[in-house]
Amino acid sequence: MAGRKRDMTKYENELKKIAEKIEKKSKSWLSYRKSMIVS
Repeated sequence: MAGRKRDMTKYENELKKIAEKIEKKSKSWLSYRKSMIVS
């Protein structure tokens, strides 16, 4: 059980990293779209 719990933590950390990457990309994409609309 302990080993499985450690695997889950590792998995969750990976998911967090991926989620942060997606968030940064979507934010930069949104700001890019806003600048396109303004100009």
